[in-house]
This record gives sequence, C-alpha cells and structure tokens, in this order.
Amino acid sequence: MKGHTAWNKGLKGIEYTKHYSTGMIPWNKGLTKGTNKRLKELSELMTGRKLSEDHKKSIIKAVKGNTYRLGTKCSKDMPRIL
Repeated sequence: MKGHTAWNKGLKGIEYTKHYSTGMIPWNKGLTKGTNKRLKELSELMTGRKLSEDHKKSIIKAVKGNTYRLGTKCSKDMPRIL
C-alpha cells in the first residue's frame, strides 16, 4: 500500500512485541484429565486405540521432518545453505 507507513516501522526489540497482550491467562491453563470432564472422556476414548501399519508409517514420516541433504558432504567452494 503506497503512502502508508508500516505499523512496526522504527520499532526494535521489546518495542516490537509490546502490541501483544501480556498477563492474560491461557484458556487451557490448569486443564487436566482430573479437572476437566471433556478431557477425561477424550483420554478414555484414545486409550488402547489401535493404529494401522500404514497410519503408523505416515506418522513416523511426518515426525521425522525435512531430511533433504541430511548427512551429505559439501565441497569447500560450494556455499553452505543449511
């Protein structure tokens, strides 16, 4: 947008994050199976659940993350990207 200044122009460090609300208690603070009926029911439903082998493999693949070029050696003249 031409003619408008950015909301964070000139802000540095702590000033940049002052617009975020602080001191608010998160909605899920203190919720446990013992104190919340909904969480207890969900926990009971999930306990003992059997996953298919395909589903387990997809979870493992997702958790491993990016393995692109992992363990490859770079030559000295090649710029280091990762």
